Amino acid sequence: MTRKATAFASGVASAQLHFRPTGSGEYAVTAMTSKGSDQWAGTLPSYVVTPPGVEYYLEAVDASGAANHATHPADAPASVHSFPVVKDDKEGPAIDHTPLGDGQLAGKSLTVSAHITDATGVKDATLFYRAQGASDWKEVAMASTGDVAFWR
Repeated sequence: MTRKATAFASGVASAQLHFRPTGSGEYAVTAMTSKGSDQWAGTLPSYVVTPPGVEYYLEAVDASGAANHATHPADAPASVHSFPVVKDDKEGPAIDHTPLGDGQLAGKSLTVSAHITDATGVKDATLFYRAQGASDWKEVAMASTGDVAFWR
């Protein structure tokens, strides 16, 4: 992660990146490296880049005798930068469904429901169906019942 640190008239002596997982305790600190032309870069370690997200702020100290410092955001750590982190989702949703029983009445509407879950949430669900002996499948969007895991 690269963030520009503003240089003071006497130059920037050091810059630090303060970070933590969203909502956790104290901030960890890592030194930022000067890339020249008033650009500084710091790296967030992989262990902190976890759901639900990361909070961070920057601190720079100038090279004057007074060692003036600044943070970004200006009132950090009261205000911080943050970004969400999502889980690397490599698996499809889990579907739990009890098939409809034999002997359904002709011409009667039937409700097909399923309990569908996924670690990152379920965006939508589709019911595919066809009459016995038919070759073409039809599809209809399933609607959430309001409970995030149940669809009809």
